[in-house]
Amino acid sequence: MNEDEQNQEIAKQIFDSLPDEARRELMDLLDKAETADDFVSFVMTGPCPRCGNELTKDGESVAGNEGEGDPTVGICPDCDYMWCVECGQELKEGVECPHWDAWEEYCREQQIHQGPDAELDEEYNVDYEAWLEAYARSLSGEEVDGDDGSPGQ
Repeated sequence: MNEDEQNQEIAKQIFDSLPDEARRELMDLLDKAETADDFVSFVMTGPCPRCGNELTKDGESVAGNEGEGDPTVGICPDCDYMWCVECGQELKEGVECPHWDAWEEYCREQQIHQGPDAELDEEYNVDYEAWLEAYARSLSGEEVDGDDGSPGQ
């Protein structure tokens, strides 16, 4: 069995393990999608929270926009609405996303290099549970002590 066949078998096993409703929804999205990019957009970015357009893009697939290169930014080509696909926060000048603040805090705490060339998942073995805890702290408004970015007690 070659690598493509192995990947197809893994995908089939994952699909078969999903609840019936999730499988139906994915099949509906496949039927709606005219291209593979459309399908990825449906699944990963979702519809525009403002106008409901289902053919949104993420910042990784849209050149020349403020969110260019960032897969956590949703962009609607119909109404130009931008949002964080992780938490739903509208992204506009002067508005900070609590999801990104928590990620930056976690990276400071763990002394993780951030940048366009950083392969965080593999190179730094990111502990997502700890990051989620930092995110929850940021949402609760927990104070930060000291200059090192560590959370308050």
